[in-house]
Amino acid sequence: IEKGSTGNKKYTATWTAIGYNIEYDLQGGTNATGNPAQYTIESEKIILKDPTREGYTFTGWTGSNGTTAQKGVTIEKGSTGVKNYTAHWSPITYNIEYNLNEGTITGEGNKSTYTIETENFTLKNPTKQGYNFAGWTGPGINTAQTTVTVNKGSIGNRSYIAHWEPRNDTPYTVQHWKQTIVSSEEGKTENNGGTYDLDTNATQHLTGTTDTQGTGQVKQYEGFTSPPS
Repeated sequence: IEKGSTGNKKYTATWTAIGYNIEYDLQGGTNATGNPAQYTIESEKIILKDPTREGYTFTGWTGSNGTTAQKGVTIEKGSTGVKNYTAHWSPITYNIEYNLNEGTITGEGNKSTYTIETENFTLKNPTKQGYNFAGWTGPGINTAQTTVTVNKGSIGNRSYIAHWEPRNDTPYTVQHWKQTIVSSEEGKTENNGGTYDLDTNATQHLTGTTDTQGTGQVKQYEGFTSPPS
């Protein structure tokens, strides 16, 4: 007010709201669209949205809201000061299903669940009597593979199918049974009630291909009619 001025004076103060930063430590996640980077004392109430992270479930924020992870954290209108928030996560548990097609796995079986943090693991291969294991098909595997590894960092539920090839050296046994004959009082021979005796000397131990018809030969016995081949 210059020297010599006269009269009453009235002055109105003008204010600019201070902008305060909101800092986020997302721990590998991606912030939600709409979570602001700044606010002022005049900002309407802010409710923080959940961030996202592949393979994880968001469990809450800690920081300016306290040390217990919370979802839906609010910054009330009239608040001041820099805000800091750290995201917390829990790995999602994914299921693994197996169709062994009548095969079995000895000992401890394959994993039934895993997470994005699970270390690399290789599927144990099953066995099936009379067959060779041809491999697994499943996520990203259209041609059967005998070695399948789920790498750390993988995600999603999984389903694997076992495939088999018949063995050509499957053992089988051919037995020959001869009808039991007894002598009657008249000196005649007759069938003893339709019973049969195993001819152990004629038993054949052969090999062939699983699920195919065997090739045992019909044995001829003197005085008997053999079945057709």
